[in-house]
Amino acid sequence: MPNISMNQKMTLVDKAWLMYQRKLLSFIRSKVDTVEDTEDILNDVFVKLTQTANDNAIHGNVSSWLYRVTKNRIVDYYRAKKRFEPLPEDLSGEGEDTNIIRKLSNCMLPMIRALPETYTSHGHGCGFLSVVFCR
Repeated sequence: MPNISMNQKMTLVDKAWLMYQRKLLSFIRSKVDTVEDTEDILNDVFVKLTQTANDNAIHGNVSSWLYRVTKNRIVDYYRAKKRFEPLPEDLSGEGEDTNIIRKLSNCMLPMIRALPETYTSHGHGCGFLSVVFCR
């Protein structure tokens, strides 16, 4: 945000909040079990919005920023609860990490297998790395 007065900041915060509050509430409610937890998360997002607006730290699209903060707060909620159930599919991010590891493994495996036998201990041509790459 460019340099603006505190009153202008609050006006921008108010407008953004009025525009996105219901949408964020629905989004959170679709991811969280209880109304109380939904309201807590929504309140946390509002606090973050006002703090960030005061610091002039919202850059770019406010809508994208609000949804990113909301998604992160939902992830924090699940981590804090230490639930045994997995995060919802679209919040877990596991698929991204798994794909990266799989691609990296496929790329590195031929190089690891080409190492001299002195580096191998499991007979797979991978040695200590066989646990990770030679499954």
